[in-house]
Amino acid sequence: MLKLFKSTNPLIAILYPLTAAVFVIFLPGTTSEQSEINGYPFLYKLLIKLISGNFFSFTYGFLSILFFTADGIFYNYIIRKLRIVKSYRNLHGFIFMFLTGSILRFTSPLQTLAAIFFFLL
Repeated sequence: MLKLFKSTNPLIAILYPLTAAVFVIFLPGTTSEQSEINGYPFLYKLLIKLISGNFFSFTYGFLSILFFTADGIFYNYIIRKLRIVKSYRNLHGFIFMFLTGSILRFTSPLQTLAAIFFFLL
C-alpha cells in the first residue's frame, strides 16, 4: 500500500483506514439485509446475499471501510499521477474521504463506495 503513495511516512497507511472506519462506524441508523436489497441493481443484491448471515453488519462495515480506503488511495494516486494539482502528496485523498464521508449518511454506504471505486478504476 505504501508503494502507491511513494511516501516516507508509514502513518499514512494507518490514517486512511482509520479515517474510513470513523466515517463508516459512526453513520446514523442501522443496516439490515432487507433494507439493502430493496430496489437496488442485481449485482448489488447478489453481493448483499453473499454476505448475509449472522455477521452481516460486521461484514458490511468491513467491506465499506475497505472500499472507502481504496477510494482514497486511488483518488490520491490519480491526482498525483496526472499532476493535476501541486500540493502535499497525501492531502488529496483525505479531502476526498472527508467530502465523500459527508454524503454517506444519505445513501447506502457500500453501494456508493463500490460505485466510486469502479469509477476511479
